[in-house]
Amino acid sequence: MPKQIKAKSVSRSQNLNRWFAVFSMIAAFLYAGGLSALVKSINDKGDTGSSLFGLLCFAAYVLFLGITCTHCIHGIVRFGREENYGMLFSSILSGVTAFSLLINIQFSLCILFSAVNEDDIAKKIIGGAGFDSFMVNQRTAWMLMLFGTGLSMLVGMTALIKIMMKK
Repeated sequence: MPKQIKAKSVSRSQNLNRWFAVFSMIAAFLYAGGLSALVKSINDKGDTGSSLFGLLCFAAYVLFLGITCTHCIHGIVRFGREENYGMLFSSILSGVTAFSLLINIQFSLCILFSAVNEDDIAKKIIGGAGFDSFMVNQRTAWMLMLFGTGLSMLVGMTALIKIMMKK
């Protein structure tokens, strides 16, 4: 009878890295949902006084940024010990997402201070150009953030599939 070859087991750190990717995907969905609810609320009411959606959106932003940075750092540090290029690649993609989120910190802080009715601070964050020109100038940063959020969702979905398949 032929010997059965055992499949190589997944290391604990690689499994943890996959879970970080899944949690990053969940945070990306929360952030995208919070941002779309905020925009819908602003369009329906016509004002930026939706404090609950603003606070939730900022909390989701902080959660998303924190988990994404954790995933990136964990994978890069563990690569030095295990030399797993798949883990390194997914961590670098999370680093790209974290970079896109850091570029949009001005927008997120503006949402936060508008949500707590500190419009003077929000206007200082925007600068002297005004809100309309700020929105026009943020278009490229938003596209990068949208790309990073989609990238995080893709990495999380592939990690979830790998966790389910136990490979």
